[in-house]
Amino acid sequence: MKAEGGMQRAPVNMASAVEGRDFAPAWDGTSIWAAAKGPRRSAGLVSDTVIGLALRWLACFLLVGSVVLDMAAPASAQTTRPAPDLAEVARKAAASSQRFEESPVRWTVEHELKQSAILVASFVKSGDNLRYILSLSQGNQEIKLLHLVIKNGIWYVREEGQPPRMYRPFEAVLRSTSFYLAL
Repeated sequence: MKAEGGMQRAPVNMASAVEGRDFAPAWDGTSIWAAAKGPRRSAGLVSDTVIGLALRWLACFLLVGSVVLDMAAPASAQTTRPAPDLAEVARKAAASSQRFEESPVRWTVEHELKQSAILVASFVKSGDNLRYILSLSQGNQEIKLLHLVIKNGIWYVREEGQPPRMYRPFEAVLRSTSFYLAL
């Protein structure tokens, strides 16, 4: 590669840059054992590999053993439940549906994301009105990403740092289209 001024520049080894070491020329084709800086480092790589394999084998052994022991349990240890009465299930479902239509309902869903962040979706439904709040929390901090109120067929939308706006259903212009997935 040519750098500014016509000088040759060696390719950058990104692995060493990520680890915080100085930039070094890219791998030159020598074996990993030669690049491991001597027999002490090589022995450490081998022992780490052996320990990793042993732990994987142990985990598989425990998993298979628990499944086999569960299948080998005597019939007296296994309990069977009577079949549910379908008429009673249908009656309770109709009563719950009627109660949800007549009284306010509230629920919250939390999705764990990477870096210990939590995406919280909170819903409140009262009759035909719905309030939806999407927020992101990490530790003690919480950011309200989206506040949506659906009332009389109109969407009232307020996003973080934006003024409130009105839209027809599912025509809101949001910062992220993935907000629609959480609805």
